[in-house]
Amino acid sequence: MVFPSTPEKVLSSKELEDYRNSNEGKDPDYLSMPTIICCNPNALFYHHMVNAPNNYWLSFYLKKGINIVAWNYRGYGNTKGSCTPYNVKSDGESVLYFVTNELGIKGKIGVYGRSLGGICATHLAANYPDKIELLIADRTFGNFRDISLRKFPGSGTSYLFDLITLKWEA
Repeated sequence: MVFPSTPEKVLSSKELEDYRNSNEGKDPDYLSMPTIICCNPNALFYHHMVNAPNNYWLSFYLKKGINIVAWNYRGYGNTKGSCTPYNVKSDGESVLYFVTNELGIKGKIGVYGRSLGGICATHLAANYPDKIELLIADRTFGNFRDISLRKFPGSGTSYLFDLITLKWEA
């Protein structure tokens, strides 16, 4: 879901071509505005971003003139598949490709990841420094194993962690 920071309609590739032809090659303003790719925390669908109390970041960025791109992980909403660290990273790359190549966003791009979204956000920032200019990592799953081991000390914690998460490595 793309939330432009301007009142303009988000255009498909074909619509954008038509727009440029009828506006002397000019692009809509939102294409040059900065954009944040939002990587949601666990169990938050992008659909919830428009309702309080989860719309804080959406409202914050839009008021600052920053586009928002929000999406669901595999297995969330009506999507198929499972949400694994590998899939989250791969899907994040697809979203970045969509933002830059399909939408044609030319402004600066940042990525915000909270909790589970930190896996994707840090992956994108680390692997695409030529495209991602800002990383906001908020309470990420990056050290999920360490947290579980500190929170539940004991010899079986590591085994349970591997069993429950299917040996997630973030």
